[in-house]
Amino acid sequence: MSTTHDYIPNNDRAFLTWLFFMLAYVEGPGTTPRFGVPAADIAALKALGVIFEGKLDIAENAVTRTKAAVKDKTEARAVTEKAAREFVNEHLAFNRSVTPADRENMQITVRKTTRDDAPVADVAPIITARDDGARRVRFDFGESHTSRAKPAGQHSVRIAWLIREEAPATYEELINSKADTHTPLILTFDVPEAGKRLWFAARWVNTVEIEGPWTEIQSVIIP
Repeated sequence: MSTTHDYIPNNDRAFLTWLFFMLAYVEGPGTTPRFGVPAADIAALKALGVIFEGKLDIAENAVTRTKAAVKDKTEARAVTEKAAREFVNEHLAFNRSVTPADRENMQITVRKTTRDDAPVADVAPIITARDDGARRVRFDFGESHTSRAKPAGQHSVRIAWLIREEAPATYEELINSKADTHTPLILTFDVPEAGKRLWFAARWVNTVEIEGPWTEIQSVIIP
């Protein structure tokens, strides 16, 4: 997959290292978590991380690695990453008690202190998907059919997707996602996924990670 400037690491092990460190930082050294974050929310995200770590161990072990194990690992990563983003957005992103130094220590996106100079997109990106070689789908995006530029104040585009034959009924079913700051964004899939239908949607994300409206859900066949 293409390189992004996302604060969440692409590598699975690096993602787990970041996740557990961030949660330990929020837990703090005392009996009460920092920044007013509920202990139950920390425990819930940590539990997802532990589940993902177990599935990753199985998928990386030559003895236990199977297609099903890799699929389970991939799905667990998607669920855990989605929960981690929601945790950061809900508890840390705009929490006045979280300082820029705290955000840097936790390795999350350092945000501006106000939202006034970070406009939220009011329209969805224009996006097209096409074959980019064996098991590769290329997404080209921009603010119009003739421009690949991002609208003012937008940092990246986020593409969410799901592989299955039937169309998803809601955006929440698109459990996988990836962000990129420059077009194109290219996704590379495993051999068993070739020939399957990929459902996707996209939206702009501004410089303080506030997301705009989704495009319509579209589909393409993985080459």
